[in-house]
Amino acid sequence: MDGSDLRLSDAERDAVVARLREAALEGRLEVAEFSQRLDVALHARTHGDVAALTADLPAPASPARKRGLAHHLRRYAETVGPLWAIWGVVAATGGGLQGLWPLWVSLPLAIFRVI
Repeated sequence: MDGSDLRLSDAERDAVVARLREAALEGRLEVAEFSQRLDVALHARTHGDVAALTADLPAPASPARKRGLAHHLRRYAETVGPLWAIWGVVAATGGGLQGLWPLWVSLPLAIFRVI
């Protein structure tokens, strides 16, 4: 059995619909073709029913390529923010500044953008 007779889940159907919508937004499908494929996808019951709908479309862009500056800034803040918060609490509660040790993590992450 090649899997084409397996029934589609709602999540799998939604993924096909999302891929068709993305292809239409990219200009790969005309409105009429998108509408026709969408209708087939929404009424599909098996994997075989939807296999041809996206076969001629390139693979979707990976999430890593879609990440923009806002994503990287958010990840950077999530990573180094707690370090600076700990340093601030220690300094405020009489522990002294103890140097700027969070800087040793913050700077390389900012320079090399590893997150």
